[in-house]
Amino acid sequence: MRFLPLTLLLLFPAVLLAADQESPFYKGRMRIPVALATVEGIRLPAARYHLEVKGEAPARRLIFSLNGTVKAEVGESAGQALDAAEVPLVGTHLLRSTAVKLAPAKERQHSRTGLARYQEEKHLWDGTMRVYLSPKDGVVYFVFQERRKKRHWSRSNFRLQRTPSP
Repeated sequence: MRFLPLTLLLLFPAVLLAADQESPFYKGRMRIPVALATVEGIRLPAARYHLEVKGEAPARRLIFSLNGTVKAEVGESAGQALDAAEVPLVGTHLLRSTAVKLAPAKERQHSRTGLARYQEEKHLWDGTMRVYLSPKDGVVYFVFQERRKKRHWSRSNFRLQRTPSP
């Protein structure tokens, strides 16, 4: 019984440190060619955004950032059918997990084998983002897929509305 307070004091800093560290998330850049709007009415003009996918299914969030400021945050759309999404709006994009550490920029600039850098780099396609447009109702679906163990994938859909360009 005397050791319980001592044990709690030893474990408390570890618990605080674990709470401070954010769980890994996926991030990448994407040029979005059309203007969009969220369900809340936040408008996103056509631009090159930093995208982040945070959280675990079914409560993931898609975050759009432009020039270092968050422009919009979209929650996962549960049960949304993608049957009407017929037109791919943007090609497949790799989103890099923050759990995977990159080599320093100085090391990434030099070729070790003499091949072009894109041939030398190995990408882990653990997180991908695809964007589809439903031309009938103007809905744009962002589809995030994350590779799980043994070739299983989890999938999250984010729904936005296409708006006329200003």
